[in-house]
Amino acid sequence: MESVPDKLRVLGAGFGRALPSHGRGHWFNPSRAHHFTPVFLRLSFAIHNIGFDLWTLFWFGILGFLMRSFGFPLAPMILGVVLGNIAELNLARAFAITSDLTPFVTRPWSLLFFILAIFSAFFPVYQRDRLTKRWILGYSPCMAMAVSVPAFLMGGLVRPFQGFVLLGVGGYLIWRRAKNRWQLPKSL
Repeated sequence: MESVPDKLRVLGAGFGRALPSHGRGHWFNPSRAHHFTPVFLRLSFAIHNIGFDLWTLFWFGILGFLMRSFGFPLAPMILGVVLGNIAELNLARAFAITSDLTPFVTRPWSLLFFILAIFSAFFPVYQRDRLTKRWILGYSPCMAMAVSVPAFLMGGLVRPFQGFVLLGVGGYLIWRRAKNRWQLPKSL
């Protein structure tokens, strides 16, 4: 039977190759990523001592490889993993209070984030069609005007003033683009 120090030595056997090489650049070089694989395998198995963790590591590794191959950004995935549980818990709490969906569009902050989510969903299409299609000329003015609506619903003096500013920016952008006869820009 192995003693505890022997298990720790086996568990940490891959760390020698993964430690930084002082004076030779950053501690993690993607060309040396294969040195980290045994460490991650050992650590993922050591947490619960079940094979499911290894399969989870394997499938998420494939998902990460595919995301990198197709050019997906890493930051939204990390934010989704970190903040997803918190959002799900608070959504369950909100539905425990009431099953009505109207607070999501009648409360100013909920409406603001809902509008931003809608425009964020269409942003990749906007970037793709930026210099080729005319509909992109209305994207920024519509977003400014749509975001001004929740600002008007908020109390105080500053936020409604910001709503007027956003409404003015949207109106100015529409006026300027109509003055240019909705012509696409030649370049950015």
